[in-house]
Amino acid sequence: MPPVRYPWAETRDTLSTMEQAGEHDPFEGIHLMLASPVDNGPTLPTIAWHSQKLEAGEKTLSHRHNSTTFYFAFEGAGAIVIEGERLTWNTGDVFAVPAWKWHHHENGGKAESILFSIDDWPAMTKLGFYQLEEGAA
Repeated sequence: MPPVRYPWAETRDTLSTMEQAGEHDPFEGIHLMLASPVDNGPTLPTIAWHSQKLEAGEKTLSHRHNSTTFYFAFEGAGAIVIEGERLTWNTGDVFAVPAWKWHHHENGGKAESILFSIDDWPAMTKLGFYQLEEGAA
């Protein structure tokens, strides 16, 4: 496996390009998986890295999956609601969403927010266990 590096300027530019192209996920906002340089799949064989942008005032739809996701609040502020419990976050905070818990993101502020996350869905997929359930709009 070659070294993996994702320069922030390129990541931000890609998120902006996706936003301009209207690539918006109703569950994650503007969502970019940082792809493997080997096969363009998950970042690593068992772990995926993601960057996502939540627009000012955005509230995503609820979903759940049986993988665990750890988030780093890279920029801005917001909240994640997990099984009805609201967890607010600010730049620099780290938080996790346990497996198979309904959750959605909220950015009630006037500026965009950016999250970086690490998720073990590739491992769960390789084991044949991954499940995802999306809430109704």
